[in-house]
Amino acid sequence: MKIMTKLNIITILYRKEFLEQQYETIPKKKFIKWIICKTKSWGHIPKYIKNSKELNVKVCEVNCEETRSAFEKKADLGLRNMDHGYFFFLDDDNKIHKNMIKTFQEFKFSNYEMIIGKQQRKNKQIYLNAWYPAYGMIDMGNVLCHTKVAKKVNYFKNIHKHAFKVYGTNDIDAYDYPFWILCKEAIEQKNTLLLNDRIIANYNFFR
Repeated sequence: MKIMTKLNIITILYRKEFLEQQYETIPKKKFIKWIICKTKSWGHIPKYIKNSKELNVKVCEVNCEETRSAFEKKADLGLRNMDHGYFFFLDDDNKIHKNMIKTFQEFKFSNYEMIIGKQQRKNKQIYLNAWYPAYGMIDMGNVLCHTKVAKKVNYFKNIHKHAFKVYGTNDIDAYDYPFWILCKEAIEQKNTLLLNDRIIANYNFFR
């Protein structure tokens, strides 16, 4: 039996005001799985979202306060609850770009394990061009990555240790490029694709 290749959308919740807007803008497709990651103290997900009959929604909850380490725990749990296929991170203040869905459909049976595209602001100006993971050159949300890569790097379990090596300090406020560096180093160069001609992600769309 052939396993369906899924598109896993991981949203790590901190804000409360955009969740319902996000739900309305996510395509209601069988190949999409929306993984919502939250702390117990965040509160309750509306039932019509949690028990949606239109969209496959998985709510992952960690029992801790909203701290920096909570981000790591939420991300790790979300990554471990993915179905086989590809994944990307959708910030809790953002809207999926239609080209992310198109890119998944185009490359889901390819050998590319990491696909990096452009990211734009709400006013259509380019925020980031497509480039390999480096400080100031990549965001959590402009990468489409295969689920087997997350497994190779042990999901988000060792990210703080790796981020310390990258930043040289424990005062870490962002995990985007340390995480993608870790993923990039786990695969062959030929399996990374830069989409220099394509915007695949928005930036702070709801703000």
